[in-house]
Amino acid sequence: MSMAIRESVAETEFSLAFGGLLAVLVVFVFLRRTRPTLIVAAAIPLSLIGTFGLVWIFGYTLNTMTLLGMTLAIGVVIDDAIIVLENIERHREMGKDARQAAADGTRHITFAAAAATFSVAAVFLPVIFAEGIVGNFLGEFGLTVAGSVVISLFVALTLTPMLAARMPAPRPHPPGGFY
Repeated sequence: MSMAIRESVAETEFSLAFGGLLAVLVVFVFLRRTRPTLIVAAAIPLSLIGTFGLVWIFGYTLNTMTLLGMTLAIGVVIDDAIIVLENIERHREMGKDARQAAADGTRHITFAAAAATFSVAAVFLPVIFAEGIVGNFLGEFGLTVAGSVVISLFVALTLTPMLAARMPAPRPHPPGGFY
């Protein structure tokens, strides 16, 4: 029995890492720039590290359900960072310097990012309060997903603008060409 549990956890850990790499690759395909992709990619480990702390505070262990919750949350934790970064880029295209664009872009998108994050967390929070066997299994899952998306909002509103303010301006694209 112990071997089956170890294999299940190992498979979930692999899915977590592979899902994170795929998410970063998809972001790179759409952004086509390395530095913004790295800024967005930084949200994944930081949100998950915060989630490890949350799991520890609540007395849960790293098991299949908590790791599965983190795996599911990988795609969601980068959403806030993408939203904030894209709005900062829009402000930079308006001619603002990097710091002002980071401040204005983050301030203008904070409410929308918070609304999106808390709506996702609201879907998973009620699972925490389930009772019985279902509550024992899914409570950890719900806390992990809800906690990681809320932590990702904090990361997106603090780390993303800080890193974006240090990012050089994008190079102009050649007219009509593929960049």
